[in-house]
Amino acid sequence: MPTRTAAAPGERWDVPRVSTGWATALAVVALLLALAVSPPWLPPAVGAAVHAAFALVCHQLDGRSFHAHGLHERPVAFAVCHRCTGIYAGLVAGVLAWPLARNAVERWMSPRVVVILGLACVPIGIDWALGATGLWANTAASQALTGGVFGAVAGLLAARGAAQVGAVRAVAPSAPSARVDGGRRMP
Repeated sequence: MPTRTAAAPGERWDVPRVSTGWATALAVVALLLALAVSPPWLPPAVGAAVHAAFALVCHQLDGRSFHAHGLHERPVAFAVCHRCTGIYAGLVAGVLAWPLARNAVERWMSPRVVVILGLACVPIGIDWALGATGLWANTAASQALTGGVFGAVAGLLAARGAAQVGAVRAVAPSAPSARVDGGRRMP
C-alpha cells in the first residue's frame, strides 16, 4: 500500500501547527538550559559571569549541583542546582510537547491552571520535606526528577500562553457564497 505524502484536493490534514510564539518560547527555554549547564565548557571568567547571573534564582550549592569536566582540569559545577537543572530541562520538554499535547492541555489543564501548577509542586515539596525530616535522603536524581515534573507542566502552560500571544490567526473563510467569474455567476 503506497504511503500518502499529501492531502487529496479538498482534504485537510490535522497536522499540529506551531506559532512564532511557541518557537520563541522554545528558543528562550532552550537558551536558558544551555546557559545553565554551560560553565564547564566556558572560559573561567565567562563561566563565573553565568554563575553570577543564575545566582539570582538558585542557591547553587556545590554539593547540590551537577559537575562536568568540560574544558577544565577539575570538574566545574553547572550554574544551577540539581532541581533547577531538572526544572530547566522540564521546561524544554514541556514546550517541545506542546504541539502534540495542545488539545489535552486546552481541554483538561486550561481551566485548572493554578491547581495543576500547585500539584506539580507537590513532588518537590515531598522530596524536600522527607529530606528535611531525615526520613529520606533526597538525591541528585530525586531533585532533578521532581524539578523536571514541575518544569514540564510549567513548560506546557508557558507554551500555551506563548502560542496564543504569537499565533498568526488565519482569516476564516466566509460562508459559501456565489462569485462572479467572467460575467457568469458561479456557485
